[in-house]
Amino acid sequence: MPRRGLMSREPPVGWIREVVLDAPDPWALARFWSGLLGGTPVEWYPGWVTLEPSLLPRRPLTHPHHRAG
Repeated sequence: MPRRGLMSREPPVGWIREVVLDAPDPWALARFWSGLLGGTPVEWYPGWVTLEPSLLPRRPLTHPHHRAG
C-alpha cells in the first residue's frame, strides 16, 4: 500500500471536529487555548467551557523559531 505524504493530492479520509479535555480549571484551559488558537471561551452548560471559533482565519501551529523551507 503506498504511503501518503503530507502534501498528498488525495482527499482527506476524515476530520476532527471536536477535542474534549478535562481540567481542574476549565476556564484557565480555555483561555490558554484561546490565546494559542483564537476563539472565545463560552460556558453553554454548567462546568463545560467551549472554545467558539473566531471569525478570523485560523493561525497555523508552528514553533516560534521554525523556519519554513
